[in-house]
Amino acid sequence: RRAMVAAARVLVLMLAASTVYADDVMAEMREEAAAAAAADEEDVDDEPAVTSKVVALTDLSFEPTTSVNTGAPRGDWFIAFCPGACPTEVLDAVSLTTEATVATVDAEENLALAQRFSVVDETIFRFFSGRFMYVYDGDATVDAIAAFLNDDEERGDGIKVPRKDGPLKNVHEALGNFFDVVDHRILTTGLGFLSVLLIVIGAFTPHDDPKKDPAADSETSDDDDKQKAD
Repeated sequence: RRAMVAAARVLVLMLAASTVYADDVMAEMREEAAAAAAADEEDVDDEPAVTSKVVALTDLSFEPTTSVNTGAPRGDWFIAFCPGACPTEVLDAVSLTTEATVATVDAEENLALAQRFSVVDETIFRFFSGRFMYVYDGDATVDAIAAFLNDDEERGDGIKVPRKDGPLKNVHEALGNFFDVVDHRILTTGLGFLSVLLIVIGAFTPHDDPKKDPAADSETSDDDDKQKAD
C-alpha cells in the first residue's frame, strides 16, 4: 500500500512538472512569435516607400525642365494644371501606362503658368509633344487618359505652345498689334506718300527749257564771237 501511495505521489509530481514545463514552453513560443512579428514590422518600415513618378513643376522649373518651347530632346509631357487638389491617384496610375512624363502644376502657387495656360477654376490637362500642345478635355480616368496619350488619332491636331511672359514676348506682341492696326492703311497712304516724294524731288531737279531753240542759241553765240574778234 505504501508503494502505491509513493507511486501516486510520483505520478502527481510528474504531471505537475509536465504542466509547468508545458506552460513555460507555450510562453516561450508566444514570446518568439511576438518577436518575429515585431521583426517583420521593422522590415516593412525599413523598405523604401514607393515614390510617385509624377513630377511637380513650378514657374521657375517649368521651361528648363520641359523645354516645350525650345524643342530640346526632353521627351513628351502630360501636365495637369490644378487650381486646387490634383487627381494624384489617377496621375500616378497614368504614369505607369505611358512613356510620357506626367507632371502637375499648382496653379494657385504658380500664377505665371496659370496665366500663360489660361487656368481659371478647373483642372486642365495638356499634352506637349514636338513643340506642339494638345488639349485633353475628356474624363479624368486612367483608361481615358491612357487612350488619349497612346493614340495619335485620338489626340487630333496640335496647336502652338503659348510662350512665357518676358521682354521679347512683349515686343513681339506690340509689333503684331502695331501692324494689325496700320496694315490696312499701307496701301492707301503708302502710294500717296511716294507720289508726294516724287513731286518734291522733281521740283528741285533742273530741267531744259523746251521752248528754247538750240539753233538760236548757236547763232547768238556766233555773233558774240564776231563782236569779240572786231
